[in-house]
Amino acid sequence: MVPMAHRGETIHGGNPCVYIVDDEEAVRDSLSFLLESKGYVVKSFGSAPAFLAAAPSLPIGCLIVDVRMPEMDGLELQEQLRTRMLGFPMIVITGHADVPLAVRAMKAGAVDFIEKPFASETILASLGGALSRLASPNERDPAAEQRLKSWRCCRRASGRCWWVCSLGCPTNRSPTISKSAHVQSRSIARA
Repeated sequence: MVPMAHRGETIHGGNPCVYIVDDEEAVRDSLSFLLESKGYVVKSFGSAPAFLAAAPSLPIGCLIVDVRMPEMDGLELQEQLRTRMLGFPMIVITGHADVPLAVRAMKAGAVDFIEKPFASETILASLGGALSRLASPNERDPAAEQRLKSWRCCRRASGRCWWVCSLGCPTNRSPTISKSAHVQSRSIARA
């Protein structure tokens, strides 16, 4: 059995992952082919709920997401990730762009908003910007700053302490958290 990579870890030689969420299989396949040919590690999801279910255990990376999908659209996914403090840098793609939709996505923290069909160079340049947010979050991306703090914590912690850190819980709640995680509060405060 292959061990699961924890939040904060990278896989395949340290390369961050690129996650594609689109209900169209042809889009997922063509984007995967392009990105893998450029050396990226890619994982595709056919729906936003499928990605959301897997997100807490996925290695660091960025997200390319379609806006219009059944069940949950890309902007709803963006909001759910922010609520859960899983701040994956996100590139929004759509075949049905309009200005209010683009503004809404960008205000919510999207790195870019790209209309389909797009040139390979466009998505690759946008991906470079999204991945740079993993290395250097800024004041416009507080979720990324919290994510980095949690990842640093995770690198120092192990076992149940890692579980607590992966939740992004504040350490000033150590006694409460330690009871639910069955660990000593000093372990959480130290992490």
